[in-house]
Order: sequence, then structure tokens, then C-alpha cells
Amino acid sequence: MTEEQLLDVKDDRTYFVYLTNRQNPFSMFERNIADILERMHDEIETGSTNLWVMKRIGIVHCPETLSYFPDNELIVEGKTIYDKPQEQPYLTFLFSKNVPASPSLLSSHEAIAHHASFENAAEFSAEKIQSMKLRHPELEFSILCAKLLYDIDWHQ
Repeated sequence: MTEEQLLDVKDDRTYFVYLTNRQNPFSMFERNIADILERMHDEIETGSTNLWVMKRIGIVHCPETLSYFPDNELIVEGKTIYDKPQEQPYLTFLFSKNVPASPSLLSSHEAIAHHASFENAAEFSAEKIQSMKLRHPELEFSILCAKLLYDIDWHQ
């Protein structure tokens, strides 16, 4: 899976996995959460990381353009052994692109932020892109807004 797929507003997949301590942190991108929960033990190697099962909620490509997936927000996932209450369940992932033809990459600086609501995440995203464009006008920025569903210790 590539970051470009996560940032594609036309892609109808909803759920993805983020690994907190991996060189390639994004793994599995599926329409159904059941597909991830059924296959993650076979497809994702354990190690010194946490496995976050996330739901795509929105994408901000510039301060005034938000692609919101309201249907994703309304989906209610069933109870699992991984359920834990989250104080700030919305996360934003900052991506940058050097030239239009290059792939979008997760930023190595200030890449992830936590938020209490999608509204806070969307407002933060617009402000963040605006400030990043002022500092680095030559780069393109996108922010993926997602909801953390499960934070799983993925240790051996």
C-alpha cells in the first residue's frame, strides 16, 4: 500500500493500519474492518510497535479544500477484544510532496497530531497546511484525518 492510495479521495476503502515504529508505517487498506482483523496476525510481523487500526474520515489538500467522508464517520464497528476508550481519537497525518510527479510521503517532522473531534482535526489541518506553505512554498502538503479505533500492543 502507498500513501498515495490513502490520500486518493476517489478510493472507497475506509480502514487502514498504521504501525507506530516502522520504516514503512502504513499497512493494509481495506473496505471492511473485518478483513484487517482477520488477516493482521498473518500479514503484519510483530515487534516493538503499536498497531493502530484507523478509519479514514477526511483529507485536506489545501487550507480551503476538505474532502470529508461522512459515511465513514457514521459506521459503527462491532465490539472487539481491542476496544479501549480514547480521549483524543482523531489523528492527523501530515504528508509532503517535493514536486508534482513525486509521491506524497509522511512528513518526518510534526507528522502526527491528536484531536478530540473531527472538527478540531479539520481546523488544525487547514491551519497547519497554511503555516507549512508559508515556510515551504515550494512543497505540496496534504493531511489525512482519521479516527483511531484500536491501539494494539504489537509486541512479541
